[in-house]
Amino acid sequence: MYGGGEIGRKFVQDVQAYGGILTEKDLRDYRVEWRDSVNTTIIDNSTIHTMPLPSSGSMLLLMLNMLRDYDIQPNALGYHRITEAFKIAFAHRSWIGAEETDAVKEIIRKMAMKDYADVKKSLIHDDKTNSNTSFYEANNGTDIDDHGTAHL
Repeated sequence: MYGGGEIGRKFVQDVQAYGGILTEKDLRDYRVEWRDSVNTTIIDNSTIHTMPLPSSGSMLLLMLNMLRDYDIQPNALGYHRITEAFKIAFAHRSWIGAEETDAVKEIIRKMAMKDYADVKKSLIHDDKTNSNTSFYEANNGTDIDDHGTAHL
């Protein structure tokens, strides 16, 4: 994949066929960064580990913690609660970007905490939703340039 082999060449060809700008040099120059996982304890006292930045693993932890006390059923109310949790988590993502500054590390630390999720869960109302991103405390200023992510 990364050393100039057939898989990498075919991958680059596929990406470029769809207008992407990835090159074989990009793959050869790629270096893995080992990072600690982000984690939280879930309902049955198991620990869930997920990817740190630049992935959105901390969003997953926030969503799971906000939804942990609900008996989510496949109905309108269950889907509404899940959607609201996604809105709150994605609002947090708007503050993060891909670089781990001290401020970003603090946001990620909070997103894994049950107490913090309980505070954010108070934004979920079973009888209404909101289309204003500021209600969910999104960064409505200049978007943070995170250069995107890709997974293969």
